[in-house]
Amino acid sequence: MFRIKESFNVFSKISKVSAVIFLFSIFTLSVVNAHENGSDNMPDDYTANGKSKDGKGLYVLGQIGYNGAYADPYGFPTGFTVNGLLGYQYLSFLAAEASLGFKLGTYSNEGTYSGSGGFNYTYKDSQKFYAMDLKLYPLVFRHEFKLGKVSIIPRIGLGLGLGVAFGKVTESAISSYPTMPELSENKYYESYVVGITALVPIGVTLGINNFLVGFTIEPAFGSLQALGEDTSLSLLEGRFTLDLGYKF
Repeated sequence: MFRIKESFNVFSKISKVSAVIFLFSIFTLSVVNAHENGSDNMPDDYTANGKSKDGKGLYVLGQIGYNGAYADPYGFPTGFTVNGLLGYQYLSFLAAEASLGFKLGTYSNEGTYSGSGGFNYTYKDSQKFYAMDLKLYPLVFRHEFKLGKVSIIPRIGLGLGLGVAFGKVTESAISSYPTMPELSENKYYESYVVGITALVPIGVTLGINNFLVGFTIEPAFGSLQALGEDTSLSLLEGRFTLDLGYKF
């Protein structure tokens, strides 16, 4: 019950933050679009130096931040993530992106069960995993609004991710009940896990000349499959990154 409640709380937090950023993006689109309609009367789609104003072209982002995942019954590992993203703006409001990322997660849980007759059972489990993932975003709604030399670029997309993780799990149990010594044991597992997820990146980027800086929040939903085992787990994941990049 505690883990179900924890999963719900995590999902609730991710959903609320995603909604706030999405509404902020829509607000930004509306305000800046109104500004452009009122102040930009140029008859073509090019600035004085000949560069297109529609934002088309290639861009790259380096992303670093926080990653958390929930897969019952394995708790909520949290940790560090770093990603490299390549994107191409093929229409003034649509882009396609791909990213390659690394993430590290850790989790630990411990407690004591006390029963009648002097029965005590202490348990502890911990896990650590390293993962690589490839994510493809064929449909990203992204538009560049020019404000002089500065531009605001809200974006929201749809994607699919495929990841491979190597994980280590350690479980220990100590019983003080003399007639049940079999409860006292240590277990150690190592396994490879393959995961597939549906992704919704939501973010806002600030462009200064050709340099890009911003943030992205990315809720993801999917499943995990342990290689060589008949075990499948549902996955809830959230990622928040600070982004730094360049537009060519």
